[in-house]
Amino acid sequence: MKQTRGNSRSALRTRRLSTWVAALCTSAATWGAAADEAVVLSTDFETAYYSSMQLASPWARTIDIGGTCADAVIRAHGDRAYVLGRFGCDFVQVIDAAGDFSTLNQFSTGNGTNPHDIELYTPTKAYVSLYDTDYLLVVNPETGVSAGQISLATFSDEDGLPEADEMVLVGDLLFVALQRLDRTQGFAPVNDAVVAVVDCTTDQIVDVDPDSDGLQGIPLTGRNPFGELLFDRVRQKIYLAEVGAFGVADGGAEFIDPQALSAEGFFITESALGGDLSAFRLWSDCSGYAVLTDAGFNTKLTRFDWCSGNVSQECLATSGFRISDVEIAVDGTIVITDRDLATPGVRVFQAPGCAEMTPSPLGFGLPPQDIALVEAFQPTDAAPLASTRLRLWPNRPNPFNPSTTLEFAVPDGAHVRLEVLDVRGRRVSLLWDAPVPGGVAAIEWRGLDAGGRSLPSGVYVARLRTRLGQQRSQRMTLLR
Repeated sequence: MKQTRGNSRSALRTRRLSTWVAALCTSAATWGAAADEAVVLSTDFETAYYSSMQLASPWARTIDIGGTCADAVIRAHGDRAYVLGRFGCDFVQVIDAAGDFSTLNQFSTGNGTNPHDIELYTPTKAYVSLYDTDYLLVVNPETGVSAGQISLATFSDEDGLPEADEMVLVGDLLFVALQRLDRTQGFAPVNDAVVAVVDCTTDQIVDVDPDSDGLQGIPLTGRNPFGELLFDRVRQKIYLAEVGAFGVADGGAEFIDPQALSAEGFFITESALGGDLSAFRLWSDCSGYAVLTDAGFNTKLTRFDWCSGNVSQECLATSGFRISDVEIAVDGTIVITDRDLATPGVRVFQAPGCAEMTPSPLGFGLPPQDIALVEAFQPTDAAPLASTRLRLWPNRPNPFNPSTTLEFAVPDGAHVRLEVLDVRGRRVSLLWDAPVPGGVAAIEWRGLDAGGRSLPSGVYVARLRTRLGQQRSQRMTLLR
């Protein structure tokens, strides 16, 4: 039996459990951010730029704010958006998502590194996955100064690289999907895929199986993890898609338990979905929305029930490879990128069904390729700035017991109502029904109904509304 490296697994689990609730507050939610707007990356793979879009009718847009890499993806963390210029670009572009969406900084990740994702541990410490190297880059995202590297060489396959792709941060642990494709066979998924785990307090790889030889990651059920890793606050698990070989129904979607450090097997398969699973998002109930590709590389958006493993509805079918990304906001706004040659644009649907909210795609000039939802972030130790528009920040802490605090901002003096709904949409408590002097306020909710009785554990919705019909919502998890 080998010796355990660094902290023992049991000690690591004890430390994680002691900070679990606080950790959830910084993690990405199942249904997406409580977003007011989105950043849209458009490209024809020769020219590219990013734009902004309001996530409410009439879907106001500011097109071509700034240029970027023609092969890129975009991510949002707090009040920043990050463009990862991939093959041939090798940079991270930092965008002011809380202001005018100007570029604040751009820094190189190194020639030939091919960055694929970025996760922020603190405002001055971030991790960047590099598809064409065998290490993670640790960097200060404000300055672009490197703070070191974390070797992933132990997970490399025959071609010498592990193909580090998407990541997600849960508390002090960073989870990194390693595709482990064989480049000598045209990037064939012939090797078992794993998720490497990094302890961000030490920048060391966590050995998830100390009883086996070598450093071990989390083995996945399928091969070729594809698309973003996401953290589900309600179920407190990571979920991801594993596409396997394209054109073969050998993949599916599964949960990873970030406490047990184990994958749980497919909860829905590509065979049941009817196509290659390229991207998907879960809603707050058992439904999810998947972008599927058939053998002819035609795409469709499908609604499915992951509890039963059945496909429930086809929202949109296309001819050709048109749908490249899907995102879902906390209020159920679903945005997809439609790269149709004649009328490319962003299309908007509404969960929990498939109702399309826009009569035609919202044009951005070049075809949209990727979308990031922007969440207005406000530190807990600072008062929110006065606002000229309605905002409801994520409650802190979340999940919570016994109480949580909601901060909101409205046009100065506006009358608003802040109420709490259960998952069926029934009001259980009214927290505020008055003007807001100064435009900003914070209120505590102790998990009580309108009669002062304790509510049971579960998911609740905080809804902020004005008399003009504007509204924002935020999901909260009460743990008794």
